[in-house]
Amino acid sequence: IKDRVVAEAQTRVRLDLNAARSTINAELSEIELVLRLAASKEIVVNSCVEQDWADESVRNRLEFIRVNLGLDFLTMVSADGRVVMRSNQPYKTGDFKMGLTPVRRALDGETVTSIEVFSPLEMDLEDPSLSERAYIVLEPTPYARPSVRIDENRGLIFFSATPIKKNGEVLGALYGGVLVNKDTDVVDKIQQTVFPSENPRFKPVGAVTIFLS
Repeated sequence: IKDRVVAEAQTRVRLDLNAARSTINAELSEIELVLRLAASKEIVVNSCVEQDWADESVRNRLEFIRVNLGLDFLTMVSADGRVVMRSNQPYKTGDFKMGLTPVRRALDGETVTSIEVFSPLEMDLEDPSLSERAYIVLEPTPYARPSVRIDENRGLIFFSATPIKKNGEVLGALYGGVLVNKDTDVVDKIQQTVFPSENPRFKPVGAVTIFLS
């Protein structure tokens, strides 16, 4: 009986983790879809063909897509990996992103979606408010590993990058993402899937946490 109980518990945990993974993959797929649609826009493709990085109409279109489709940042890079247009104020440009594997692969012609960890500096380049939103004071909890750290300033990012092409030629890339820190939407979706409650007045029977390690 003990072996049966343990086996059933392990099976339930495995199924719950699979459900959580499916929810996260669905979130990543939505971000990828937004990036693909944005990169296919004629105005975006033409800006890369003409290398007119100062065209405000292109930046305004990217900003509209970012705001209305739920991204925290959306950025264009040239074929050599240099940032040429950001859709967040103060619209910083000029830094290189070849060090980001998804961006490098996008410039090779692939669409890549991943989970990345950004430093405060990387977040500040995209949007100065991101590092403020990401900051978390670490609170001691039972069974937590001993640590001298008192805070967390890195950002967990749902990230995607896709090439901008014309006639098969890669002219540049778009990348964008969503900051997960303090965002309860994803964990709420996982909790509703894994620990559904028919009565909303009842507390969930389980907790969901996404760890940044």
